[in-house]
Amino acid sequence: MHAETSMEIGGFSRLVTPLFRTHHKGKLPEWSNGADSKSAVRPVRTGGSNPSLSAKRVPEKVLFFTSFSNSPPDAISLRLFFLTIHTQYYIYMLLFPYAKINIGLYVTEKRPDGYHNLETCFYPIPLTDTLELRPTHDTNAPWHLQVIGTPLDGEARDNLVVRALENLRKDFPDIPPIDIHLSKRIPTGAGLGGGSSDAAATLCAINEMFDLGLSSKDLEQRAAKLGADCAFFIRGRAAIAEGIGDLLTPTELSLKGWELLLVKPDDFVSTAEAYKGIHPHPIMQGERGRMPLRDALKQPVETWRENIVNDFEKSIFLSHPKIAAIKATLYDMGAIYAAMSGSGSAVFGLFRRRAKEAKEVFKDCFLYQAKLLK
Repeated sequence: MHAETSMEIGGFSRLVTPLFRTHHKGKLPEWSNGADSKSAVRPVRTGGSNPSLSAKRVPEKVLFFTSFSNSPPDAISLRLFFLTIHTQYYIYMLLFPYAKINIGLYVTEKRPDGYHNLETCFYPIPLTDTLELRPTHDTNAPWHLQVIGTPLDGEARDNLVVRALENLRKDFPDIPPIDIHLSKRIPTGAGLGGGSSDAAATLCAINEMFDLGLSSKDLEQRAAKLGADCAFFIRGRAAIAEGIGDLLTPTELSLKGWELLLVKPDDFVSTAEAYKGIHPHPIMQGERGRMPLRDALKQPVETWRENIVNDFEKSIFLSHPKIAAIKATLYDMGAIYAAMSGSGSAVFGLFRRRAKEAKEVFKDCFLYQAKLLK
């Protein structure tokens, strides 16, 4: 776990940090396989308005799970990096919804319904938001949302976290009122899937907290209704995405050991703007710069610069030259591969070694660096 991950939500940080240090000898934990954790578990009633809903797995000590584990597909509790804390009256769940990058993005055709079919590779990265969920006795409202960190536009009821909760409540009306504290660190309007990841984490957490019995497939189907890339975050494995981004095929791609440098300028690129400059066409065998993605991903990363592209870059770079300059700068700094993620505006580079000068070079941008461990 990278030390930069924010935990200061809902006045909870004073409790969380000592717990981390107690179990990890003063250090924040690395990404680990939660399947190795040992702890007694027992069902308990929650402090919600309807005590008939009980938690499926409530540990008597802190458990650490990871969204990068190798656990079985239906072991939802191991899909998310979270800790569960049980007190006499409440179950608190603290989750770290993670971001993704797109490796290649080909817009292949416009559909009759107005959406576009695409092909891309979603790859999870350890840049996270922080999400706290806890049942509450307050029955005046079905939920209460507090957001800190990166400002969000729109009404609280339109937030994907709330929409995910309400999606479940339609079929499980006994879910009690929930207090939601969301600390946003994943930039918005960046092509990193932060909102979708928050929604997927909420679906998985509520399913786990109240033993709803939904499988990974069930959760993916619900997630797909919330956002095109939302289903990816249910399992969190690198995957080839097709259709509108909801048809997922796992891939064995691993970037373990590579240094990731992610840069997001102040530029905001709306989805409408991104698609306005797109001219869809299928990927043709032998076409320069558009090798079929499955084939290209099997090649060494050193070949990706010539063979893997993001179709949005051409038009977005014309209207947002700063984004184009970031990509060029990453290559100048020694990146082996660099690309815009999704429809932007974040750009990432893969390096052999950590780019120590990055903070100075990109001092006016959001910056994230990490060594990929999975």
